[in-house]
Amino acid sequence: MAVKVSKHVLDGLEVLRECGAIEILDEWDAIVFAEITGYNDTAEWIEANSKQYAKGKIEGFEVEGDKHNDDARRDCGETGSADAAPS
Repeated sequence: MAVKVSKHVLDGLEVLRECGAIEILDEWDAIVFAEITGYNDTAEWIEANSKQYAKGKIEGFEVEGDKHNDDARRDCGETGSADAAPS
């Protein structure tokens, strides 16, 4: 069963997945990658939920209470989480 996360967290996890990073990065590297790409919510979630992150890497992730919207996916180099600091 897929691990349920918020939309903001899923956006960052999708970037990790699309870049191939979710399969190769350990938890701490994933946190740093999420922070660098502006997905601070995702970085904080991974740090606080390491067992759920490991489970989700195997079983997948989905938005809590919503069906994932493919239009929300972002390219690997694009930043833009809702909590990212303005430039």
